[in-house]
Amino acid sequence: MAPPPGKRDLVRYREVRRADVLDDQKSALAILDADSSLTQEQLQELLLSQVKRIIWGNDPGHWNDDFVTSGVPALAGLSQTFVASCDAAAAVDDLVRVTGDPVGGIRPVEVVDVHDYTKMPATGIIIDKDSPILCRVQTLGLVPLAGLTAGRPCFAGDDGRPTTTPPLPTATYAMVQPIGYAMDSSTLFLLPSLRYTKLIP
Repeated sequence: MAPPPGKRDLVRYREVRRADVLDDQKSALAILDADSSLTQEQLQELLLSQVKRIIWGNDPGHWNDDFVTSGVPALAGLSQTFVASCDAAAAVDDLVRVTGDPVGGIRPVEVVDVHDYTKMPATGIIIDKDSPILCRVQTLGLVPLAGLTAGRPCFAGDDGRPTTTPPLPTATYAMVQPIGYAMDSSTLFLLPSLRYTKLIP
């Protein structure tokens, strides 16, 4: 009598063995040619080598090293975005500042106001809204953004959005904060400066 299908699958899985050789030092060229692998063992070595290269690049190291203890940041630590709670009126492309400690891993933010120093400086830009009060904020790097002038520095604008024209004081002062550079007419290189200038009318 044949065993039930679940039992048969379990036996087959338990018969799978790891490779006899765990070489994780394959070159980038060898990894690129992974499709020509003839055995599971060869493919496993290429996968382990790719993991090693993701962690260490061309430097010495292995796929199973405790790299965090060695001072190499994990991918999560390199993230340039975070999830935030925001006002329902906040929109994509608005510049924001963090206003308090995170709650459940979610940081509160508000849209900046260049005419109110208590709502400055901008530390990021909203790139997506998951709900009316949840958004994703990017703090550094390339951001798609229309209406820029290529080759010009960008500032926090009167409307709380990036602009290539610095704000001017009206009836009150204006805070001039550089927040990046226009790589072209539709790409902002976001690099907020924490140094900004107060202009008085």
